[in-house]
Amino acid sequence: QAGTVGTYGTFAIDAAGAWTYTASSAHNEFAAGTTYTDTFDVVSADGTHTSVTINIDGTNDAAVLSADVRNLTETDAAADISSSGQLTISDVDSPATFVAQAGTVGTYGTFAIDAAGAWTYTASSAHNEFAAGTTYTDTFDV
Repeated sequence: QAGTVGTYGTFAIDAAGAWTYTASSAHNEFAAGTTYTDTFDVVSADGTHTSVTINIDGTNDAAVLSADVRNLTETDAAADISSSGQLTISDVDSPATFVAQAGTVGTYGTFAIDAAGAWTYTASSAHNEFAAGTTYTDTFDV
């Protein structure tokens, strides 16, 4: 039997009984924790029937998030070291949304992001204490 198409892939078996199964896609639509089954009827040369069952377990595919880096120069105004932007997210098997964070306090300012990925960073002061030529970093996980 060559090229027998099932619900989720294609099955083939040769005269020696060696068989292969090729999924028709990555099946990113499969829900995590759900088993999807393809069953194929196999007939031997003497007419004996049996079946081959293929179970595919759905998994959660990781989301892909964009990253953003801003390099800001401190002057005498806190607004000069405040910024905003937009992150993106894609997830083939789950809704593509961010978990909103309001007022996450860092070392030098506060970060916020909404469910659509729009973010803001507000410096906690003008940071006139910053030494010239020194890099100061606030990092936030989303």
